[in-house]
Amino acid sequence: MYSCRRQLLCLGLFFTTVTTSLAQSSHISNSRSFEITVAPPTPTLVVRAKPGDLVFSIPPSVVAAANQALVIDPGNSPGCNDGLGDFDVKAVKAATVAKRALQYADAICSSENLIENVIRGGPLAVLQQINIGDFAIRAAGAADAYAVVLEYARSVSGHLSINYAELATLAWIMAFEYHEKHYVIKEVNTIPAADIERASATQSSGKQCTSTASLCTAHCQAIGGAMRACTTECKSSTTTGACRAGTATDDDAKVVTPPYTPWTVYPPTNTGIPTPAPSAECSNDNSGLPGSDFLKGVQGDFCERADGNPKGLTKSYDGTGDDFAQTPGPFGSPNDINPTLFKIDLTFTPLPGAKCSMSCVDAYKFLVNSNCGKNGGDKMSLSGHLNVGCGIYFYSILPPPQLSPQTCYNTSSHGDTRKADLNFIIPNIIKIGWGPKLISPSDKELSWQSSSIKGTVYKFSVGWVLNCISTVQPMNVGQPIPGISIQDLLYGDWSQCNNGGAGGQIDAGCLRYSFSPGTNDRDLRRK
Repeated sequence: MYSCRRQLLCLGLFFTTVTTSLAQSSHISNSRSFEITVAPPTPTLVVRAKPGDLVFSIPPSVVAAANQALVIDPGNSPGCNDGLGDFDVKAVKAATVAKRALQYADAICSSENLIENVIRGGPLAVLQQINIGDFAIRAAGAADAYAVVLEYARSVSGHLSINYAELATLAWIMAFEYHEKHYVIKEVNTIPAADIERASATQSSGKQCTSTASLCTAHCQAIGGAMRACTTECKSSTTTGACRAGTATDDDAKVVTPPYTPWTVYPPTNTGIPTPAPSAECSNDNSGLPGSDFLKGVQGDFCERADGNPKGLTKSYDGTGDDFAQTPGPFGSPNDINPTLFKIDLTFTPLPGAKCSMSCVDAYKFLVNSNCGKNGGDKMSLSGHLNVGCGIYFYSILPPPQLSPQTCYNTSSHGDTRKADLNFIIPNIIKIGWGPKLISPSDKELSWQSSSIKGTVYKFSVGWVLNCISTVQPMNVGQPIPGISIQDLLYGDWSQCNNGGAGGQIDAGCLRYSFSPGTNDRDLRRK
């Protein structure tokens, strides 16, 4: 959705009907006119209008585009399928139907073309900011044609952030005046009361006021960003009587300009399926993958295939943008981030009925710039998703093997465990073939157990953790993680645990390294 950072949407609009107070309206002739001074947000202009006339303003930057959207190619008239329709279902004579079809075909097609330029985010998208209220069409034939435009606007309401009836009314008024009255749309436009009809209010009795022409000034104030609310006060130039009801005077005559509001505050009633404001949902963790590497996979062929895909899509990449492929590790030094070892799963799940508020690439950039991409500075969280209206973009990251916290066993009955024994046993375990060994999920656990050494039996094991998933398969037992060796891990199961030498275990990725002593083989079988 566009914001007021774009110049187009930062220009003011107003839409008002010239009226008087209820007490005075019955005595002011339609032949009288008002001078309406339009104050900011538009430049000061004076417009002559009669009571009941409709006055609306559009930014000068879209005047040309509005007129262009209303043009119908004479060689292709009526220009759209609806322009050939039967607008008066009650008509009996075919000639009557044909006459009305020819009379309003161009206005119908121009209205629909204007709406198209609004919903497609084109140069007329700014018209979604206007708030015009409810109006009726005075002429019966025109009302039937207007109903066609209203139905068209309703059919595309899922693409709108404004009540579709309001946009249909504005489009029809502009097209009707352009084609039927040969009126060229300008920055400030006056539509005669005879061409529109607003629901009349019940007049209060006993209020008899008279007045001549009034000077009306629109006072506008900001209500949020560049949006403005305008109230037009009219001061009578002469006063010939007072209101006998005792509550209103000639000076009470006023015109109220309905405030036009930001898109997001329009209620969803009658606006089709609303497009939710994008809001990222992220897990509270750190994958270790920078957002810049994450986007390399996004900007590959995934987004080309996911945008507008009604069936959805799931694909896996590594941090370089290539298709993910499991390879044996390790790679690189301990301090290096190797993006090829990160598995990035991207998924698009479509949602029917609503439009997309942003493209696939923009959605994932939004996630990177949200809290999902601010872990440890610029690192992505392990998972997140973003609803863009037409669907949800998911991601999950499986990082390379990482070292788990040290787990220490409970103190147990065992003989004394000595550092000298460990310094002798562990290097010999490596020599018998554990060092270069590769282990996959389906492989059996490696296990070695000593005979009793001064009353102590030493047992070591390395195996794949059940149901563990790793980006590295198979894993190297001797060096499962860059810079970390089997000797470091097995020795640490003793040195990092203050439990009387009872040992412990630690996971390096999906490989679990364990040391446990006992006084005999039966003690070890219990563990």
